[in-house]
Amino acid sequence: MKLQLTTQVSGSTLQVVGSLLDYTPLPSPNVFIYQNTGTTTLGLYMGVANMQEMTAYQVWTGTAIPIFANSYVLSNTAVVNIVSMTPMQQQQAAQQVAQIIQQELEALVLAYTTPAQTNVVDIT
Repeated sequence: MKLQLTTQVSGSTLQVVGSLLDYTPLPSPNVFIYQNTGTTTLGLYMGVANMQEMTAYQVWTGTAIPIFANSYVLSNTAVVNIVSMTPMQQQQAAQQVAQIIQQELEALVLAYTTPAQTNVVDIT
């Protein structure tokens, strides 16, 4: 798996953008969760999906998805905006965001590559 993270400053906002250049061994690059706004724009970035969320949430394609039963959607890009901080604080926050995204992706890959375990318990 290969994660690309970029940062850019726009006024007082620092934006961190993450995307997967190679998503092997995951079945899809759509691993980033957002709140569903029910419109053609994504809501707040929530984090990286777990295995259950990857199958439970719809992939956002730019068209409106009804909010009812679809509180969250998946996307192939993570966008985190960091505002109202000094430049030094923004850089520290950007590093923390990048580290969290990386850790969450590593956990997801581990879950996908670890065989399921079955335990048999005798109940007498």
